[in-house]
Amino acid sequence: MILAGKFVVGAITFAITVVAFYFALVDRPAKPTVEEWKAKAGAACERNFGSAQVSLHTALLQVAPLVKSPPPAGKQDPALTNVLHSIDQIASAFRVLNADIREIPVPEEASKADIDALLSANQDVAATFSAISTTLVNYQVGQVSTGDLQKTTSTMQKLTATTLPSWIAGARRLGLTPCLVIMGGDLPSTPSSAPPATPAPPSAEPTPEPTPSPSGTGLTEPEQALVAMLSTNVMIDCDPARDEETDEIVAAVNCTAARNGPSKRPLVMRFADKDALNRWIRTRSVGLPDRGCGNGDSTGDWQHDKVDVGILTCKPGNDDNYLALWTFPDDNIGVIAEAADRKTIWKWWTKNAYLVTRPVPSPTAFSPAEQALVGRLKTSVLKSCDPRPDEENDGVIAAVNCTATRTGPAKRPLVMRFSSDDSLKTWLDGHTKGLSDAGCSNGDSAAAWNHEGTVKGTLVCKPGDDDNYLAIWTFDSERIAVIAEAADRGTIRAWWAKNANLIVG
Repeated sequence: MILAGKFVVGAITFAITVVAFYFALVDRPAKPTVEEWKAKAGAACERNFGSAQVSLHTALLQVAPLVKSPPPAGKQDPALTNVLHSIDQIASAFRVLNADIREIPVPEEASKADIDALLSANQDVAATFSAISTTLVNYQVGQVSTGDLQKTTSTMQKLTATTLPSWIAGARRLGLTPCLVIMGGDLPSTPSSAPPATPAPPSAEPTPEPTPSPSGTGLTEPEQALVAMLSTNVMIDCDPARDEETDEIVAAVNCTAARNGPSKRPLVMRFADKDALNRWIRTRSVGLPDRGCGNGDSTGDWQHDKVDVGILTCKPGNDDNYLALWTFPDDNIGVIAEAADRKTIWKWWTKNAYLVTRPVPSPTAFSPAEQALVGRLKTSVLKSCDPRPDEENDGVIAAVNCTATRTGPAKRPLVMRFSSDDSLKTWLDGHTKGLSDAGCSNGDSAAAWNHEGTVKGTLVCKPGDDDNYLAIWTFDSERIAVIAEAADRGTIRAWWAKNANLIVG
């Protein structure tokens, strides 16, 4: 009986151990992935940089003239105090970001060297801004001379020439584009080279004012396309704002408001995609309630003719101006306008907010199906479309030729919409015979393509009939196909890589 009892107890203990091991195995957290790490690190950037009152670009613009022509030493100066606040805030944001990123579990397949390099660059940026801040404090209390203060120039030169480019490159390697919002534009020249002679007052969202020139002079094609979408009843005399253009902002212009209200020329930007636009407005709306701009600082949806359009954010700038920032997600457009007070900018905004226009094709030029097709195309990629009824048949309900906004194609790309999934498949089969799925970077190919991890359709790369090289790709859910061609595979491949996702939404 004793042996039997021991056997039973042993069996029960073994069973409990097995069950405990099973639940421990089941409850074990899944290993972190690279995408999860990127999402958490990007959120950390938005959290730490989104609340910054000024961008890094603006902070440097504030420092440059004060270092070149400083106020008397040993006395507190309001401008220096304002700069100190900006610099300390940026240094603190980088230090906290480092701590937040270190707490994120690192996936096994992640590039630990790139992550360590970013952390090191974060620390370098924070240390540099802290060093500048310390010098400014010591200057105000009379512990350093004007000459010592102006030695900060070399620190800024290293920051703009080495430290920041290293940090930007590290963030891009890791796919952390939300981190780059702190930049706010291209880096300014340091005082030793070309300091701003009469810098504009800083604002939370800078709206740089370039040297006036005739409207449209010197505009790039993306900038021209953006200006063409703006109502001349609201915006006139637009000039390029190149220092606002980045990988995520494909075009930016400052325009004169046709009606009085804004104290500076509003800034209008076209983003590469809807995600980039959303990141931009989201990081500038952190902590704001949704109570309507007529009632105070706010962020929330805005409407035109009782139809939701985008997000409207209203908040103070840091130069006593008041900002209105609003978006047009269907067109990937964001706008910043400011006035001396909230009442003024709010009154102007209510009458001028809907400043985007969409040219309506003449009914004699386009059929309803062709109009619908053109309406689905991003004007940042394709513009000035014309009907191609000769390409239409029972399977193809609409076809248009459009001009590529960016250089690359040797001919105007052809866009077609099919009547059914089967019609699209039959047409595509005729272009894929005998092709491998090796991928277009490796030569002639027919394979699935995706955008941001979502499969969109099929991409075909092959020679054309007139010594040009073709890229043919489909948007299966839309039953749309596109044909573009260039003189060689490298040219069309490079253009396609930047312009493939040309459908709105």
